[in-house]
Amino acid sequence: MTEPKDIPNEEPGEEPKATDAEAVAAAWTVGKNATIDAIVGGRLRPEQIQKLDEPSVAALFGLKADKNGNMSSWWDWEATREKLASIFVTCGNWSWREPELQDGDVVTGGNFSQERPGTVICKDVKDQTILGGNFTNCVAQPTWIVKGGNWNQVDLAALDAAEAAEKAAKATALEADRVKVADALNAPLATATKDMTAVVKDGQIVVVKTGEVPK
Repeated sequence: MTEPKDIPNEEPGEEPKATDAEAVAAAWTVGKNATIDAIVGGRLRPEQIQKLDEPSVAALFGLKADKNGNMSSWWDWEATREKLASIFVTCGNWSWREPELQDGDVVTGGNFSQERPGTVICKDVKDQTILGGNFTNCVAQPTWIVKGGNWNQVDLAALDAAEAAEKAAKATALEADRVKVADALNAPLATATKDMTAVVKDGQIVVVKTGEVPK
């Protein structure tokens, strides 16, 4: 014979009542998502969260007072507001190193760029929402919610090498132009005076006595 299962002591027709822990978890999901939507929609900025009053915080979490004006027994609106504000990462520079992010964070700004393309960041962080920030050469975890940010892959080493080569080519061309100018000056100098010569020294065209090393 099968033993009967324990049944919560509830009145017939009543829905099972959530425990405080379950209520907190459910409300937190509602509040976090509502806050993200408000920020994405431009109705709220992360730095304004700390200034919200109790009715505003309660509205984000979908909570209302009962007929006596009392909120749920677990509701500590100031602590909830503090926790909500703390999950938003609005600035910081973690370029070229592992970002200091943790589960539950919501990123709205900051520099997380990595040196090499295809760098996977924060492998142990599963719950993350990205609304903004610079993530050049980063690869997000598949469980992250990415709604914004600058995500591009750039071979910075190749760009630096190309820039250095371009500068070197320009410097070489400029030096060649100066030599041409010096050579052009030597013809009339040779006619006017045989003991003077135009040469290039430290990027400058100078006229010295023939055979003399410019100082």
